[in-house]
Amino acid sequence: MNYLSAADAVSHIQSRHRVFIHGSAATPTVLLKALFALNELRSAHTAQDAARIDSTLTTLNTAWQAASQDMYAQVVAETGTQQDQQKTQQNDADPKVEDVQFEEVK
Repeated sequence: MNYLSAADAVSHIQSRHRVFIHGSAATPTVLLKALFALNELRSAHTAQDAARIDSTLTTLNTAWQAASQDMYAQVVAETGTQQDQQKTQQNDADPKVEDVQFEEVK
């Protein structure tokens, strides 16, 4: 599966594009925050309001950072699951692997 950062996802959305956001359990709130901040940034730029531009850039960067962390966590979780499955398959295929008795020492 290919993932995009919030910045990349938002960059594909042009002015006047319509974006449908489903309100179910998988609502991309991080993307919504990035879209909102981007819209605020455009509005602040149009108004030439430097203070609002700075605060909006901070909000936008925070949203992108949250999205990056979420995507990284998903990739790590998926990669870990795939590696566990591969190890299990390797162990199942290796006839030399056997269980041994052990004693736990505390």
